Amino acid sequence: MVGGGVIQQLLRRKLQSQSVATPVLSWLSSKKVNEEAGSAGFRAFALMGAGITGLLSFSTVASADEAEHGLESPHYPWPHDGILSSYDHASIRRGHQVYQQVCASCHSMSLISYRDLVGVAYTEEEAKAM
Repeated sequence: MVGGGVIQQLLRRKLQSQSVATPVLSWLSSKKVNEEAGSAGFRAFALMGAGITGLLSFSTVASADEAEHGLESPHYPWPHDGILSSYDHASIRRGHQVYQQVCASCHSMSLISYRDLVGVAYTEEEAKAM
């Protein structure tokens, strides 16, 4: 700590001319002050090193995780691709028919009401018949 030594020398010269200089100089030159300053510097250096190590390890894990996922899926021009776009009514009807024939034996449709399908995939009479 070059800066600390220079400051101590300047203070020592300045305070030698004053009568109160003896207690202050003995305090400045004591080992306890030097040890506290050294340990604080070491703590700051260790904390900074731990932070840099953590950031580097996190970036390595993130890049390895991205590489693990493999290739990106191809982009198909679906008609319901945008934010404000909606699904095709015929495809919704086909999907519900597949659900009734294949999936309904094991999975329930408790979160969807038949009234939600009226006007989209079925007429009101067809929904009442189900």
